[in-house]
This record gives sequence, structure tokens and C-alpha cells, in this order.
Amino acid sequence: MDFFVIDAEGNLVSTGSCQPDNVAAQGGAGLTVMAGTARFGQYYDLVSKSLENYDDATIALMRTNLGPGFRWSCGRWVDERSLAMSKTQKWREIKTARDAAEFGTFMVGVYEFDCDQRSQARLMTAMQAATDARSLGEPFSIDWTLTDGSVVTLTRAQVIAAGRALQEHVNAQHHRARLLKAEIDAAISKAAVVAVTW
Repeated sequence: MDFFVIDAEGNLVSTGSCQPDNVAAQGGAGLTVMAGTARFGQYYDLVSKSLENYDDATIALMRTNLGPGFRWSCGRWVDERSLAMSKTQKWREIKTARDAAEFGTFMVGVYEFDCDQRSQARLMTAMQAATDARSLGEPFSIDWTLTDGSVVTLTRAQVIAAGRALQEHVNAQHHRARLLKAEIDAAISKAAVVAVTW
């Protein structure tokens, strides 16, 4: 016979088929075994004592993964994380956002520069070469490929300015992350932690 298993809130835990005399053995602590057929996208309404269907939007939400510490329960995500776990996960989220901002792009005037690690290293090398040329009184210029693929010829002053802008861009992302880390650390509730955003 077909059966389904629900928890104390009516969440569908499992489904299956077995011999009628084995149905009771399919449950466990805090679980109830019911005769019948159920499928993903349903829950057992404890008031009406019937299987109900989630709508498509709820099923789509159900399929999202909010990460460790969250539990799906009858149409909503339940946050069971401790405050400490919430803070750890939020700091991880902020660091990911910080890295995306740092290694994305940055602007110098009307020029948009790539800012991945290789681009950063190349720009710092070019800045050092421009600085050396200035010290030696030698001319300096370099052709540089911008984010959009266009190529511009940068003067010594422009390369040095771009190198400084890169340093300011990177420092700004880390400064912002440190301020948000302080907000996370000072939070006294999970709601306050959730409110911290990049």
C-alpha cells in the first residue's frame, strides 16, 4: 500500500509503498505515517486533515537553498540558526561581496579598468615602470586594454594615477567590509544581522 510520512507540523518527510502490516514501521520519533499517495509540493493540513498543494511560487521558493540553519516548514523558511551562526554566515556573505567588488572593475576618469588579480598585478608593474621612468627623466607611455576591449595609450601621469586609483578602490572595498564586520559583531539579534547588507 502507498503511504506518506509527515512531521508534527504537517511537512511531508517521505513517501513510499510497503506491505500493509509494515506501514507503522515506516515512521519514527515525532513522525506520523499516513495511508495514501503524496508527492513533492504538498503538505498535510493538520486542521482540515487533508493533503494540500503548494502554488508554483511557493514550490520555487521551496527549491531555493538558504543554507545551513534554515528549515522549510509548511510554506515558509524557518531560521533555526544561533546568533553566532547567523553572524558567521553574514560575514562570509559580506566577504564574497567585497571580493566581487574588489576584483570587478574600477573607473579612472572616463576609463574603466579590469580589476582581477592579474590586471591588478599588471597595473602595479606598469605604475612602477612609469615611476622609474620619471625618476630617470625618461619618457614613458603604454598601450592599455580597457574593460570594453578598447585600447588607449596612457601617459606616465595617467598610469601612475590609475595605479593610485586601483589602490584606493581596493582599500575602499576592505574599509567598507570592516565597517560592516563591526556592525555584524555588534548585532544583538538575528534580525539586526540580516539587515547588514553590502
